[in-house]
Amino acid sequence: MILSCPNCETRFRVKDDAIGPNGRKVKCRNCAHTWKAMPDGSVGESAPPPPPPPRRPAAPPVEDDPVPPPPPPAAPRREEPAPPPTDLDMGAPPEAAAPPPIPPGEEFVLRQRKPKVEKKSPVMAWVILVILILATAGVGWFFQRDLVGAFPPIAKVYDWVGIDVNLLGHGLTIPNPDEVTIELRDDGQTLIISGKVLSETDEQLDIPMLQGKLIDTNGQTIHAWTFTASKPNILPGEAVPYTTEVLNPPAGAVKADISFVAPGEGAMMQGGESGAGQSN
Repeated sequence: MILSCPNCETRFRVKDDAIGPNGRKVKCRNCAHTWKAMPDGSVGESAPPPPPPPRRPAAPPVEDDPVPPPPPPAAPRREEPAPPPTDLDMGAPPEAAAPPPIPPGEEFVLRQRKPKVEKKSPVMAWVILVILILATAGVGWFFQRDLVGAFPPIAKVYDWVGIDVNLLGHGLTIPNPDEVTIELRDDGQTLIISGKVLSETDEQLDIPMLQGKLIDTNGQTIHAWTFTASKPNILPGEAVPYTTEVLNPPAGAVKADISFVAPGEGAMMQGGESGAGQSN
């Protein structure tokens, strides 16, 4: 049963049989106000029960037919007054239920939420794999001489796939000729080509044999010969000059190309005419 204080309107919860059928005087713990609480929850004041209604007097008896007088009415039964109600301490107003206590650290474990892992498409994985393979193959093809020069055992891998890595002249470069001239001599025209070999390493290297080629307008080689530089080896960062001459060069040559060649290859190209060139 819930009672409400008429003074401060604080609500209290009491047992249903604590008030009684005739009500009971209660006291609010919040504001100390007292009142009489009724079983139906209303507020009332104690009052004596109303007196019974007066009885009408009986009719007088008739002379002709005497009737014995009725017995005197019984005295009305007086109800014993209810004992005075005692003060009922309402107690503190009900409070909201407190949240359950947090369990000790040994029992209470904060669970971290696992991040959602997105599944990658297998097609994308294959695309990435193909890109990596192509990138590796490109590096291996364009830098094969550098890779084999830095790590010679890798040459076996190139041999296994059928690629012959030519390390001839590795670490050396031959720029375009510095000078190309033609002189008229007693024995005919003489083509004179001068240039240099550059070192790009920090080691002393042997200079391979050099090969000269005369190329026509169609890009075809019309004459080739071999010769050597002015010295057989080159120091780090050094430039070694070369000069080569061709007697009576063939007509139609528009370009001269100088490169490294393995011993014997130049002679095979021109059928053993590798002595056509001279070096100074």
